[in-house]
Amino acid sequence: MGEETKRCMVCAKEKVFEGSICEECKAMIRGEAAEKGKKIKQDAEKAMRREGVPPKK
Repeated sequence: MGEETKRCMVCAKEKVFEGSICEECKAMIRGEAAEKGKKIKQDAEKAMRREGVPPKK
């Protein structure tokens, strides 16, 4: 049925998808954001331990 291909704004590959970013790039971006969130949490916990604040359970 003549589905229209578009170019992804991230990887610039021509594919059939909804929106402006393909599913593979969406997944990659979500993964990077999750990793960044984990890193921020770890850094905050380290800083709290250095200050002597007991960790939350």
